[in-house]
Amino acid sequence: MYIRFVTERRTAHGARREGFLQACYEAVEAEDTPENIVSELQTLIKWFETNLVTPPRFNRTNSKGAYRRKGTALSWFTATAEDHIDQAFAATAILGELGHSITVLKTDRPGYVLYEDDFQVIAQPLPTPT
Repeated sequence: MYIRFVTERRTAHGARREGFLQACYEAVEAEDTPENIVSELQTLIKWFETNLVTPPRFNRTNSKGAYRRKGTALSWFTATAEDHIDQAFAATAILGELGHSITVLKTDRPGYVLYEDDFQVIAQPLPTPT
């Protein structure tokens, strides 16, 4: 089982919903976010930056120029990443105070796995049937 926390906003490529960490970064940068909330979010962001590996790529392709393409893979927590999931719930509670609607998605099939460790998988979504 894999778990993903998403907002209602669409990703830059528009096909999927934006993850909660992106919303955290944006809330920290927003001028109207109260200073105490900025501080709490910065602490949570730092925790994730320290305790979660940034994968080397978010694209399936290895073709020439692939490094310049926008990654479309999505990050999912493994069900056993309990500390990470707890921290994500803490972050989403704060985002909720700011008016963000967060949904928790669960799946057994996150897509084509590009990266995996004990806490996360990075997967290119499977094509949607037409």
